[in-house]
Amino acid sequence: MSKIAIFICIGICAWSLNYFLGYLQIKNFNREFIDLRRKGKVAVGRKKGSFVSGSVVLFLITDEGEIIEGKLLYGTSVLARVRDFNKFNNRTLASIKSDELKGVKGPLKKSILDAKKNYEFFLTEKEKENARNI
Repeated sequence: MSKIAIFICIGICAWSLNYFLGYLQIKNFNREFIDLRRKGKVAVGRKKGSFVSGSVVLFLITDEGEIIEGKLLYGTSVLARVRDFNKFNNRTLASIKSDELKGVKGPLKKSILDAKKNYEFFLTEKEKENARNI
């Protein structure tokens, strides 16, 4: 076999392994999301990373916006798995300020603020819907 054929085979194997591990990561994330969703409302925040770490946070929240449980997917590779993230439990999502997140890494900070923004957007849309129905 020529060196080029060996190189192509190695590339195909690496791509296949990456695809398979990515599939497992998405399956793990979906399982965790569905488990939280069965318990109640979930606020999701994400910060996509291409060559740097990306992160996704899931916050199980009450109707008042209090965080009951948090989950985090953080890392640069397909080997990252969802884990518990209970730093903000028993706080309202709307009360989290960017000043409080100084010690938090960049992508994680952005995903927490994205979850807050998504939650606030949902609230304003819900209020608009209620106003239309009155």
